[in-house]
Amino acid sequence: MGALARLAITGLVALVEWACGGPPNGQSDGGQIDAADGGTDIDGGQDVSDGGTDLPKREGIEERWAEFVACNPVDLRFADQKLYALCEGEYPRLISCSIDQGLEKASCEDFVPLPKPVIGNTVFHPKPLVHSDLGNGFSVVSFTTTPRNHDGFYVIDRAKRQVTNQTLIKSPITIQTGLEPFEVNFNLPAGAILFGGYLLLATQNKNLETGDYFAGTILQFKWLGDGTLPEWDPISSYDTTFLTATDRSPTLFMQAGNEVWFLNNGSASQNLPSSFDVIVLGQDGKPKIERTFNHPIGNFEINPLKTMDLAMEPDPFKRGLLLASGHNLVAAVYDPNGDDFVFPWDAPGVIVSAQWFSQEVAFVADSESQVHSVTLVPNQPLKVNKSLPVFGEPTSAVLDSSACILYQGLALERERGAITAISCQAFTE
Repeated sequence: MGALARLAITGLVALVEWACGGPPNGQSDGGQIDAADGGTDIDGGQDVSDGGTDLPKREGIEERWAEFVACNPVDLRFADQKLYALCEGEYPRLISCSIDQGLEKASCEDFVPLPKPVIGNTVFHPKPLVHSDLGNGFSVVSFTTTPRNHDGFYVIDRAKRQVTNQTLIKSPITIQTGLEPFEVNFNLPAGAILFGGYLLLATQNKNLETGDYFAGTILQFKWLGDGTLPEWDPISSYDTTFLTATDRSPTLFMQAGNEVWFLNNGSASQNLPSSFDVIVLGQDGKPKIERTFNHPIGNFEINPLKTMDLAMEPDPFKRGLLLASGHNLVAAVYDPNGDDFVFPWDAPGVIVSAQWFSQEVAFVADSESQVHSVTLVPNQPLKVNKSLPVFGEPTSAVLDSSACILYQGLALERERGAITAISCQAFTE
């Protein structure tokens, strides 16, 4: 927990009301997929002093705040003119929150419960990782599991508010090609995207017994259009069911015209570069990696910040993307001939979320419970304009640029979570 969250705060005036929710409807220990019937309304408006969280008072700053039980909001995302929070915890689920142009009390509800995978007689608890909006009202949520590592993903029909597909990824598999067989592991899935009639899913390739990583993999599933997927057999047709990335640990996708770019996280300890790979459609109409367009970023490991955010145009980084690596901000490009810029972060906490605000300004949250407005100019030192404390430990963030509101996910004590929303004006006044 960040430094601010550990303080014993007394005599503070609460700025907003508090809301919480219980276990989602439709959750099944047997792994059956039940449609949510409206979810559990978490907009209860309970009094702050009756179990809620006292927020630090900051003169002239209003906050929009919603608090949840059994929810670490590991991923925030906009879709359908709503804000979706992906909850890790005892009751993994998607929560939806209405957004508007004001800073009124947040109205949120449990949206879709994530059912528990079952193998034989064993029920596994999913740990959600990344929420990807596929468009057309569909989402993919990737997950790993405890107690053992059985990874997979859910396809969610947001219009019907239900999980339409649950896939556990078979791993490892042994491929026989030529004289020597080789083993491939599909684990720790991250982002997903639709491209060329296929659902693409980024996965690592890690031997869980030795801990060795190999070049990552991009799994391919034929997209049927209704949220269901055909049976996937990576052994009999491995050449058309997954692609091999140039570098380690692919995580996030981005559509760029008729191409798809994805980020490889790299490795600092093994001096392996992070990079972008490019996927195009081959002459057979199937996705393939265009090897000549690989774009190395640097020999350091990129933090998977859930989203890759484009800078607003015109931008000085030539279609720049804001990434992070520990104590560094990275303004990278998806132009093979462009320059990347690394901005050292001279602060006690490591960077946990980053969002472009304007062509040179970004909002950055660190592990010490601070959210900062920073200016990034190529070949100049990073400049911190203003810093604001937040209550809790920052997780994912997303910026509503039209209303100019920063939504910051927070992990709280007692397995609770929250979303706080702060007007951009708070960082400029």
